[in-house]
Amino acid sequence: MITDKPKLVNFFFGWWPERWRYIWSLLLAISSGFLAYYIGLPLPWMLGPLIGCGFFAAIGKGVIIGKKTETSL
Repeated sequence: MITDKPKLVNFFFGWWPERWRYIWSLLLAISSGFLAYYIGLPLPWMLGPLIGCGFFAAIGKGVIIGKKTETSL
């Protein structure tokens, strides 16, 4: 049984900040893609998220990129 309150709170709610940052990055990439499409950039599905997430990463905001998973061959 966990009796220490910070450990209990961290056990149940410790994953939320990381999950919200991932969701924020995904929404940023999607909205950047739509913005690039409406501006008329070539390859908007690639350049929009690249520019949007790159800008926020450069100014120090928490942008998370999905991790590559290992696959068995």
